[in-house]
Amino acid sequence: MPDTPALEYRLICVSESRGLQRYTARLANALAGTGEVHLSVAGQEPLLALLEPKANSLALPSGRRSMRTLVSIVQAIFTRRSTVLHYQGINLVTLFLLAIAGRIGWRVVFTPHNVQTHFRNRIYNAIKWPLWRSFNMIILHTKAELDRVPEDLRPRVAIIPHGEYAPGTTSSAASEPITRAVADLGDYILAPGFIRDDKNLDYLVENADLFTRYEFSLVVAGRNQSSLPDAKIAAAATYFDGFLPDTDLEHLIAHASAVILPYDKVSESGILHQALSVGTPVIASDIPGFKERLRENENGWFLEGLTPQALDSALGKIKSADIDRAELANRHREAYSWSAIASALLEELDARRLRHQ
Repeated sequence: MPDTPALEYRLICVSESRGLQRYTARLANALAGTGEVHLSVAGQEPLLALLEPKANSLALPSGRRSMRTLVSIVQAIFTRRSTVLHYQGINLVTLFLLAIAGRIGWRVVFTPHNVQTHFRNRIYNAIKWPLWRSFNMIILHTKAELDRVPEDLRPRVAIIPHGEYAPGTTSSAASEPITRAVADLGDYILAPGFIRDDKNLDYLVENADLFTRYEFSLVVAGRNQSSLPDAKIAAAATYFDGFLPDTDLEHLIAHASAVILPYDKVSESGILHQALSVGTPVIASDIPGFKERLRENENGWFLEGLTPQALDSALGKIKSADIDRAELANRHREAYSWSAIASALLEELDARRLRHQ
């Protein structure tokens, strides 16, 4: 790295998503550990609780639509112009404020986490490109996402992946109900995370007999936001409905034979990194994004289409696979260490001369 003074850098996350809060905290801790930034993090208490002492914090109230929250976000954004602002998320009000800041001289870095929103926010999709043109640097996670960005915006894009999601050394134990349930499940395939129609849980439910054929249980963990009735999920799978504490979800992932992600689309999957970080292989749709992370028969398998035959083939490969899970975890943690990702981010700031203004 060039010999430059420590940079004033503020990470902003207004999201209540646990996954995004954990991503932000891990990036923050890695950035603070470089010694090259004076880091502050603006976010809600669950995020701030994950920070190490080197990172300063600015608490945002919960409830994204309250006036108190709006005032706090304005205060977090319109700080000294010497501060690089790095926003994580797609909240429209925050994006408008950052666009104003960018147009009047602030340096703004933006991580949208997905080029195509996973929900039907037509307003955001209609105006996102003009907003993005206000920012100095846009961080996408996979090369596949770059194809969806207008050509004139691509020079502003940096491709920086998610990092590993290995549990910390001080992680709490899973709850007794979860540890007892896992002990009774035997071999199981886990479908974790929010249940949305684009994640195609109905495909797994309709083919539940294939799991039984290979002596696997199907386990589903997550809040149902899809058109699939809860009762139908519970009839085909062991269903942990709603939010699970992080330690419980980590326990389910670590003890699964595989995590399965039959998505229609993906930008970067935190669940994929969380699984591979503990040595659990992944079955995923054969689509861009996943293709940049999975290697057939090394850390997972692809579904060649959402057909019974594709699922049957993948389950058969798992049953006969000989994967060293400890080695898988070690390789993934090394390849996607947060320290390496923090260094890559600072190098991108240097390349765009954002640290020298």
